[in-house]
Amino acid sequence: MNNNKVITIPTHNSLQYKEKLLFLKNLINKLYEEEQYLLPIFLLRCQLIEFSLKYLLINYPYKPDYFDEKKIEKLTIGQVIKKINKFNDPYMKNIIKNGTDLVNLRNDLTHNFIKSNTSINEINKNIKDNMSVADLIEKNIYYYLEFVEKELYGM
Repeated sequence: MNNNKVITIPTHNSLQYKEKLLFLKNLINKLYEEEQYLLPIFLLRCQLIEFSLKYLLINYPYKPDYFDEKKIEKLTIGQVIKKINKFNDPYMKNIIKNGTDLVNLRNDLTHNFIKSNTSINEINKNIKDNMSVADLIEKNIYYYLEFVEKELYGM
């Protein structure tokens, strides 16, 4: 495979999230060297995106005061997307749409993997065909965080 893909997600100012994201980014980039690792690559990318979405939610400038960081950290990726959707922020629409698509793909893969009659080759093809969804949500998150930094914090 070796497409030399490099995962880039902004890590900004939270040391805890920065360390987790960096660990996952490095692991994913190492795994990209072998096609046999498509399944763990996809699942790790989903985890990376989940951490990024939680980071985004924790640092969302207009979130209600009752949002507790510790409670957000316990949410699933689907629950995080539902919380983000409640903000009705037009700038988040692509994150919500692509995040929902990613959750559906991940859930289908993880919940049906064992009981499925699908071959590993078919599963790998499905992952390859849908890896662009992960690319899109990563770009959406990056764009949004950059937008917030520029507009609200003048960075």
